[in-house]
Amino acid sequence: MVADMPAEVSSLHNNFVAGYGNDCVSSTHFHTKCGIGEWWRVDLQMKICVKAIRITNREENHGWLYVDVTLLLNE
Repeated sequence: MVADMPAEVSSLHNNFVAGYGNDCVSSTHFHTKCGIGEWWRVDLQMKICVKAIRITNREENHGWLYVDVTLLLNE
């Protein structure tokens, strides 16, 4: 679980913070500015075995915002 691990984002829309993306609170979220190459990163702070990754979207009709999502895992 990456809850509350340090998070960074390429840009922020309005007053959102990157940590809202991994705070495990369903009523919060973060939002980048619209553009090509936007990213969000979480520092796991240690090597771990990744068994699953869950990406969720807001529930209010914004599913189209997921366009060309790429997942990168670095050692």
